[in-house]
Amino acid sequence: MCSAKVFIADLSEPKESVPGSTYICTDVTQWNDLTKLFKTVIDSEGRLDVLFANAGVNVRENTFSDIYGEDGELAEPKYKCIDVNLVAEMNCVKLAIHYMKKQAEGGNIVITASKAAYSPMSGPTYAASKAGSIGMMRALRKFLTPLNIQLNAIAPGFTETGMLPAASVASLRELGVVIQTAATCSQAVAFLVTHRDYHTRTIQIVENRFREIESGYEAAAELMYGDTSAGRRTMGPEAFEIIRQTFVTTV
Repeated sequence: MCSAKVFIADLSEPKESVPGSTYICTDVTQWNDLTKLFKTVIDSEGRLDVLFANAGVNVRENTFSDIYGEDGELAEPKYKCIDVNLVAEMNCVKLAIHYMKKQAEGGNIVITASKAAYSPMSGPTYAASKAGSIGMMRALRKFLTPLNIQLNAIAPGFTETGMLPAASVASLRELGVVIQTAATCSQAVAFLVTHRDYHTRTIQIVENRFREIESGYEAAAELMYGDTSAGRRTMGPEAFEIIRQTFVTTV
């Protein structure tokens, strides 16, 4: 049986001790905190095998409502959901790639998206942040494959966490809504980090049931895009090179 040394990065220390783990106080929205976190891991263990980027918030920001400042002018919206759920996540993934690509064995990255990334029913900024996670994952696919780095996502539905008030959980359960636990979601994470043949896949977790849904999206792409997809295939290498130089970044 294999064991793992786990580093927990959060603003708050775990309420209960986790055997084999080290807690590091980290504000994921601060780049300096993140660089110190990853350096601490590398200095301690000499390598980084797995990143689970799970930090997230669901703030009712009323982004598209008319909110006015003290001067009577329309106030600039706040985007904490974007800052935590997407920007911080991208920074974590960037740092993980930085270290993992130096390892012959590569590494494994799992990000937390949401069912809202595929079928949004919550706030628009939350849905946008989670859809952005999936977009990042798809775009990184071909860059990470030769580096032997796997990147996958989980997309939970209603889950009993600190983001869902206890009163809401109780009320929903009384109405027959299945609210899964974080432990259920962790099973999907464990599956992804132990199956190296999975890459840029999403496991949706809804009502304690697991389903891989990203491959279904890919299978439906031809139907969705129609002639556009066929047109891309007929473009010659010169056209692709222009597109690559104009739009494509590298890792």
